[in-house]
Amino acid sequence: MKLNPQLLVPVLLALLLLVAGALVYFFRVTVPLLPAEKTVDRWRFLDGGSGAEVERKNAMIAKIDKFWHDFKAEGPGSKSPGNLLKDATVPVWMHEHLAKIDPAFEWEMGRSPDGKAELAICAGEAVDSMPIVETMIERAGVLPNWTLTSYRLPMNAETVESAFESRTGKKLPPFRVELARTKTNGIDVTVLSPEFVGEDRRQDSETAFVLSDIVIGENNLNRWQNFIVTKHDDRPAPADYSSAKASAEFAKAFAAEQEKALADLPFEPRWSLPAVKKTSLIAYSKETSAELLKLDRCRLTFVTTWPELGEALSTQQKFFSERYSKNGEKFAYLHVIAGKEYSDDYRVKLEQALDNTLRAEKLGCVVGTGRGKPDSYYFDLCLTNPDKAIPLLRQFCLDEKLPKESWLRFYDLYWNREWVHMLPDTPDLKNPTMIW
Repeated sequence: MKLNPQLLVPVLLALLLLVAGALVYFFRVTVPLLPAEKTVDRWRFLDGGSGAEVERKNAMIAKIDKFWHDFKAEGPGSKSPGNLLKDATVPVWMHEHLAKIDPAFEWEMGRSPDGKAELAICAGEAVDSMPIVETMIERAGVLPNWTLTSYRLPMNAETVESAFESRTGKKLPPFRVELARTKTNGIDVTVLSPEFVGEDRRQDSETAFVLSDIVIGENNLNRWQNFIVTKHDDRPAPADYSSAKASAEFAKAFAAEQEKALADLPFEPRWSLPAVKKTSLIAYSKETSAELLKLDRCRLTFVTTWPELGEALSTQQKFFSERYSKNGEKFAYLHVIAGKEYSDDYRVKLEQALDNTLRAEKLGCVVGTGRGKPDSYYFDLCLTNPDKAIPLLRQFCLDEKLPKESWLRFYDLYWNREWVHMLPDTPDLKNPTMIW
């Protein structure tokens, strides 16, 4: 989800203050903690058995396990779900203990219609830490009366208005929503209200952001929603206006746009489809290329058999594989710094060999290539199972005698700081926060 760039920082700060002050005990409590320094860049694909990164990960896992032990022994997990939201010690316990893992994490607790307690532990603004949050949920163990998620769940339409008031301390204004699917398979959301002053006023943007999070849930907000635009609605709210009805219509319309976005994608894994011979070249403008060339490392071209995907990957905006696969495939790229200029014929031969290798094992295929600075090859991959593909890719790099400067990297927002050594003597990747 993206707000107007000029508004992003003040909006997020305001949201933190609003939500932190909204401890309401009748349905849900949402509490963000304080910012923290990032200590782990790699997590999901951290390879190797020693080193500072491994030590930090092991220390973090020990903290996670201690959290869940205490959660069950003395914390909210030891209490009756029916009493949780009336117990003033619960927010204090969660705040103190979750901060020991990462003060940037957020949490939300409530009750589901079936009487179970619900706990969402969220990365919040620390999106690069999402793999750590997912690990937290995985390591929780058995909690029979609990539902645990790594993102805030969407609310029932009937509770949206009360949830909004509990989170912000304000009354939800009458609203309606217009949606538009983007070229990158995301969804832009325009929230209109007679009470909004004009386009993208900060207070209105805060309202639209919280409303979206409540109605469609944090997972959809992060993975599918692009821009949020707010506008004054010249049409007054109808006499029979209902926030529950408007919320239900919002949720239904958003789900319909998701279905449209996925409608044209194949049901089969991409590796099983015939290789497409026709390619498209996606290149940056002269102005953008000039700026990129000032960097120590950059990608300059995309040659792809899938132009829509290539455009999404080349924008350097947030990317989620779910927008382009119905089969759980993940998009990654093999980055090879050549060290010297190779011919295009060699690059084509390498691309074909890599595609054949992945397809033969039903682990993926090549969907694009590119060149960059320093002299580099980029091979864009659609992988059915990254964990199984990594050993195959490493063997491929050995067999083809590729340069030691070869890394596997990932496009998804939650994984784009991750990287994997492809050869035994591959050095650590410098500046992993740089997308290329």
